[in-house]
Amino acid sequence: MWEPSQGGRVLLVGGGSGVAPLMTMARARARAASTVPMRWLSSSRTLADVMYRAELEGLAAAGDGFELFQTLTRGAPEGWAGYQGRIDERIALDALAMLEVDELGLDTIDRRILRTIVEKYEGGPVGLDTIAVSVSEDPETVEDVYEPFLMQLGFLARTPRGRVATKLAYDHLGLVKASSGEQPRLF
Repeated sequence: MWEPSQGGRVLLVGGGSGVAPLMTMARARARAASTVPMRWLSSSRTLADVMYRAELEGLAAAGDGFELFQTLTRGAPEGWAGYQGRIDERIALDALAMLEVDELGLDTIDRRILRTIVEKYEGGPVGLDTIAVSVSEDPETVEDVYEPFLMQLGFLARTPRGRVATKLAYDHLGLVKASSGEQPRLF
């Protein structure tokens, strides 16, 4: 179970009675007086069917980083500014875009780590502590939270000399790997 002390950014997606466990997380965030950005995206048939509506609206009104997005599948009232219809790919991608998460699941910190390696350290190799300082993160967080996902995607490789951005990382970021500038060796 996620705890507010874990930080990060959180997107909660659910519908109908499936929002009950999500509400536990939203309440834990509120109890901890956390400002961890949290987006709530849920689907209900009508506005009257929105579970925890008053509580959710109160959380959103607090102005501490909790945002509420609702989609109604039937009977949206006149002037309804929220989504209409079921949560589909478009709505989910909109919600992820609000969190600055791209189509592969990389967030701003993932991209900052890759860009740091590519732009500041010519693609690597570069040490973990150097990366962490460059992106203002704890080395353990970089190693335990961000690196595994970047490695699973094939964007980052660990070598004995440090971390190296792969060709896939360059391609995803829309960058071209600069030549090393070394002259070819004869022997």
